[in-house]
Amino acid sequence: MGSVVQLFIFRWQNLLVAGDPLKVNKRFIYVACTAIFFLFNVAVTCAGLTIKNRVEELRPQYLQNYSCISSLDGIPGFNYFEMEELRRLFLVSTVEAFIVVVASCLLIHLTFRSLRDTNISQKTIDMQRKFQKSLILQVTTPVVVVIIPGCSVMSLVCWADFRAGGSMVIHIQEMTNLAILLISTHGFFGTLIMISVNHPYRMFVQEALKNCFKPCASRKLEPASRPSEVSNPKLPSQPGPK
Repeated sequence: MGSVVQLFIFRWQNLLVAGDPLKVNKRFIYVACTAIFFLFNVAVTCAGLTIKNRVEELRPQYLQNYSCISSLDGIPGFNYFEMEELRRLFLVSTVEAFIVVVASCLLIHLTFRSLRDTNISQKTIDMQRKFQKSLILQVTTPVVVVIIPGCSVMSLVCWADFRAGGSMVIHIQEMTNLAILLISTHGFFGTLIMISVNHPYRMFVQEALKNCFKPCASRKLEPASRPSEVSNPKLPSQPGPK
């Protein structure tokens, strides 16, 4: 998630002219992006390492309350942990996602403001705005298709009361199926957005489609030809014997 912030930071700084008070040295940007990378990953790693495998403590209880676990028990790597520890990991990820969204919105605002205050030509400004919008669209696609459904399912799993049983478990299963179905379409929507916002890709696809459908369009149904009428010409008279 930190890579999204880094992308918008470099995008914003590249549009600032020399001498602008907000122009920052590239070395400082590299240090800041590296710090963001390590901070985000270390926080998630530490939250994950605090989750302990409580197999001796929770195994009898889980096997008694959830019969479906019996088929998975004994598989290498299958761990038993408390829900509170999973919630801690989810909260860390949620805080990071919130920071990324707020920072990205702020950097996008600064980028458009720098375009408004710059002295470059209007044609260049329009091109930069178009590129910025396409960049936002490409970044928004995985957020809408992957992150939001995934976080929604994780929140249901972390804070739902499975002991209630009945309709609660059924609704959670339905939401999980819908979220996984939506996440599986990320490749399709990502490719579609990438082709639509990039002019070279769009022209290549259009040309390929034209070449595919061109033989079908040029092929015309010709009417069946009538059988040629065969005439019976008179045979030339053969000379008789002399």
